[in-house]
Amino acid sequence: MSSPNIGQLKRLSVPLVALSLITNLAILVNPIFMMQVLDRVVPTGNMHTLAMLLGVALGALALQAMVEYLRDVSFHRAAHWLERASLPAVLASPRDVRDALMTDRNQLSGALSGGAAVTALMLPWIPLFLLVLWVIHPWFLAMAICLTGLSATVRLAGDSLLGAGRSQHAKLSQQEATTLRDAEVVIAGSGMPGMFRNLLDRFSATMSRRLSVADQMTRPTVATASLSSFLRAATQLLGLSLGAALVVTGDLSAGGMIAASLILARSVANIEQILIQWPQMTAARSAFHRLGAIPDVAEPSATEIPKLSGALSCKSLIFPRGGGAPPRLEKISFALPPGSCLAVVGSSGGGKTTLLEALSGVAPALLVQCCWKKPT
Repeated sequence: MSSPNIGQLKRLSVPLVALSLITNLAILVNPIFMMQVLDRVVPTGNMHTLAMLLGVALGALALQAMVEYLRDVSFHRAAHWLERASLPAVLASPRDVRDALMTDRNQLSGALSGGAAVTALMLPWIPLFLLVLWVIHPWFLAMAICLTGLSATVRLAGDSLLGAGRSQHAKLSQQEATTLRDAEVVIAGSGMPGMFRNLLDRFSATMSRRLSVADQMTRPTVATASLSSFLRAATQLLGLSLGAALVVTGDLSAGGMIAASLILARSVANIEQILIQWPQMTAARSAFHRLGAIPDVAEPSATEIPKLSGALSCKSLIFPRGGGAPPRLEKISFALPPGSCLAVVGSSGGGKTTLLEALSGVAPALLVQCCWKKPT
């Protein structure tokens, strides 16, 4: 079994970047259309020019829709291919890293099929929008930089205020889930009401602490969302106000004012989306490198299994818990002749799954004599 050649995903970069060029250029369709209508059609009253502009704009928007369809389908198929191609090598990895690699696999697949991959394609074209703003008038570029700085400051301030709270909230949620699982095991048993009450008290205390942390996070979260919403709403107003001032001074046309305000709002929105998706994009990039670093695993040769009689014997199976606790399974012994069945019955958490894993070798026990007898 070889490691997944997920480096093949890089082959998609060139065609997807080319498709993203079309989708990002299509963002300029509405601003350019409005600018041409206000500067050429309205003053002259030429309906032929309006019809031509409308036809070109609709054609460009149709091309954008088709390209976005192809892009999204490509990303989803790439995510599905990644899940299939990486699974064998991930499962063949050592147990101590298998769960982490499975998380990386799911994270990268989610980034490809979600919004992170689409947002990443915006990165190369942000300078293009800033260049267009500078061509219209340098003041629009300066305003875009200022608004982007404000948006980034608000988001970074919110993340710094919420960082410790988020980690504590996640830790308490995990403790809550663990306590609940332990309580389910106790409920399935009998004769342990004291332990159940202790677990219930622990669960209630953990839940109260988690809700307290969530309440403390509410104000910073709402404040960050409100400030971001205010900046988004104010961007186009500020762009129109700047454009109107430039029109009054004779430095810009009315069409340029409308176009610049739309491009400004879209540029700032794209940059804000990149800031939102940046943690997921960096996490997906790290997951990509870790999955690509999975070493090659030799294809196992076929194992010749001797003919078995069907008899199974187990003697003195002991499965320790660790940490000095009593063993989960202690001195399990049985013998099954060929053709017989054994039913394992017990409460939840009693060790049924552990017994099967120990017998099959999935989780080998330390002290056991287990064998399938050969026919005599």
